[in-house]
Amino acid sequence: MTFLPKPYVLTNTIQPYAWGERGSSAFIPKFLGMKNADDAAPFAELWMGTHPLGTSSLIHNNKQTLLSELVQRYPLEILGSRVASAFENQLPFLLKILSANEPLSIQLHPSKVQAETLHAKDPANYPDANHKPEIAIALEELRVKLNKKTSLTYREKLFLEMSLKYPGDVGLLSIFFLKLHSLKKGQAMFIPAGIPHAYLKGNIVECMASSDNVIRAGLTGKFKDIPALLEVSNQKSVVKFSPKSANYVYSASVREFRVTKMDMKAGKKQTEKSDSVRMLLILRGKLKLTWRGGALNIQQGQSILLPANLSEVGIECLEPAELYKADVP
Repeated sequence: MTFLPKPYVLTNTIQPYAWGERGSSAFIPKFLGMKNADDAAPFAELWMGTHPLGTSSLIHNNKQTLLSELVQRYPLEILGSRVASAFENQLPFLLKILSANEPLSIQLHPSKVQAETLHAKDPANYPDANHKPEIAIALEELRVKLNKKTSLTYREKLFLEMSLKYPGDVGLLSIFFLKLHSLKKGQAMFIPAGIPHAYLKGNIVECMASSDNVIRAGLTGKFKDIPALLEVSNQKSVVKFSPKSANYVYSASVREFRVTKMDMKAGKKQTEKSDSVRMLLILRGKLKLTWRGGALNIQQGQSILLPANLSEVGIECLEPAELYKADVP
């Protein structure tokens, strides 16, 4: 059996974290075209990757198969020799859509060495040995409008709302100490290890090293690890990006991932060439992929695996489209 060089449509995991947008009007079910979404269910994150807590799958040899299994069986065909060698036959990134209806916990992430130590000491709370640098790309402009709805400042309003949910939580004080960032559509922030942060509200495309290691500091009922927080926290700064072109590369200083935003007009054609794995996430519009021996129409809500053995694929825009590509630099 072989892994054919063609695009593969992914089926992905939805994470129902309590802070996610809820019901059929939430961003993720609307994006996916779900017509019978549970109105009470939270749709917090859509995961595209091979992390054991939520691996994607695809149809291979007429059978729905986990992407994690296929990467293990066909590392060179899917990842390419460069990525397979550098990351021990593992897909190094995890691509997400994150949809927050309320603030996430105040958190930070360990470095690679720190993650290995935490995982060895406490695998229940630190489920893997990888670090989690991440980039967050805004899909809408939201937070600044909240200031205009009340005489209270946004920080004061947030403090009062969160104090009702988490009474006595020391993390409430951080609302007044952390810097507040409001991103416009397309703007992004790269968050290295050791920086306390919390996403407050809105929808983003997120890409990170394939990890779910989180050190929580407050505004949560989950496990908080203050000793680890003090050990890991540092004085680094986030890096902000503001796209200046239709094709824009968010180049974070990490080995595991790179994200490219592509805005395409109807009728535009371009060729995608690479010797390694990449994923496409179609936010809106319709496109046609062509390769030697085949063609595939794709549209909003779909994510596509382009394996390394598919070294060249044509992309034709059928309707105005916005898509994101994750690959390994």
